[in-house]
Amino acid sequence: MNSNAKSNYLQNGLKPFILDLKSNVLNLTSIQYVEKLL
Repeated sequence: MNSNAKSNYLQNGLKPFILDLKSNVLNLTSIQYVEKLL
């Protein structure tokens, strides 16, 4: 795998995955926060 293909793979495959992970974590923490308020 050349470096260009590698960086394309990282940008296309890893970034959305990490963004999904971040939003999932945010959702979980906000849900827990709301549950504490109730």
